[in-house]
Amino acid sequence: METAVRHYFAYRAEINALEFSRMMKDGRVSLFIGLAFLTVCLVASEMLAQVSASPMMVVLRESLTIGGWVAMWRPLEIYLYEWWPVRRLGRVYDRMSRTNAELHVRRPAAERAVP
Repeated sequence: METAVRHYFAYRAEINALEFSRMMKDGRVSLFIGLAFLTVCLVASEMLAQVSASPMMVVLRESLTIGGWVAMWRPLEIYLYEWWPVRRLGRVYDRMSRTNAELHVRRPAAERAVP
């Protein structure tokens, strides 16, 4: 039983490590896409500033700036917040895979009462 418990948690630790690696890869891809989109939005915003200073252009410029920064939401969320719980759970699985487990079987109360 102890071996089965250790193997189960070692397996869960491996799955968790793969999940963490996938999350970091997704974060890198999201970061690249977000930075590219932010750059395009900021360049477009600056180009619009050169064209006109009308109130409609100001709204469009600000919308592009906000949209560019919103595109950075997902990579920042991954790198600032989402990886912590995954790593913490991985450490728990790793510790559990090295723990000693014992199984104690108790007879049902009805069997213990019979002389």
